[in-house]
Amino acid sequence: MPKASTKLQGFLREYCISLHLSCHPCIVGLFGIAFQSKEHYCFAQELVGIPESSVKRCVLQISSALEFIHSHGLVHRDVKPENILLLDSQCCQVKLADFGLAQKRGTLIRFITGTLPYMAPELCNVALLDNQKEVTMPPLSVEPSLDTWAFAVVIFCILTGYFPWEHCMDSDSFYQEFADWCMIKKKPFIEEEIPPLWRRFTPEAMEMFSKLLAPDASQRIAVGEVRVFVEKDWLKKDHGNK
Repeated sequence: MPKASTKLQGFLREYCISLHLSCHPCIVGLFGIAFQSKEHYCFAQELVGIPESSVKRCVLQISSALEFIHSHGLVHRDVKPENILLLDSQCCQVKLADFGLAQKRGTLIRFITGTLPYMAPELCNVALLDNQKEVTMPPLSVEPSLDTWAFAVVIFCILTGYFPWEHCMDSDSFYQEFADWCMIKKKPFIEEEIPPLWRRFTPEAMEMFSKLLAPDASQRIAVGEVRVFVEKDWLKKDHGNK
């Protein structure tokens, strides 16, 4: 757990509760090991999660689905893990669901709904939203770049297990750190300049994220361009790359 966003008391509380409950066969197992590094509090649990190879299979299929949607002049507008269905444990067949918020590209909207961490800056910069709350705003054109942003946040989430930020506004320090890095990033990337939550990723993955999560919507790449990065490593070897 990053020290930047976690208090020691909160870490110890979660560790103790998790250890106490981990004896149940349907609760993730925990080992009696807790330690800290310079930037993280850590405890050890059984290996549970989606390996990078499976994440990439998922990414390729969802990007294909979104390309198809966009080619028909539509925008999904609600890309998130809850709407991605895995038909097998290896992510060999993945399907995108829930078109309740889908709209025609170019539609002007005055009300925005959705899940905050996946909302692009152009949606969040009007006001601080409560989840599932509608807020009146000036008309905004629905564009595929909204799906591109949410798609990239999903990639981050399934690789890490947590959100990169709560909302894309100046008041969110985690978002602001990333946005500032996007503005000043240089090649080759200097690890000390990369925001702490992103340092588990390789330079190639950071290049991908910087293009998918460009704060300026006009600078975001199309979802299909993620294929260029799939053959490259996304997680550093010391962060459990598989």
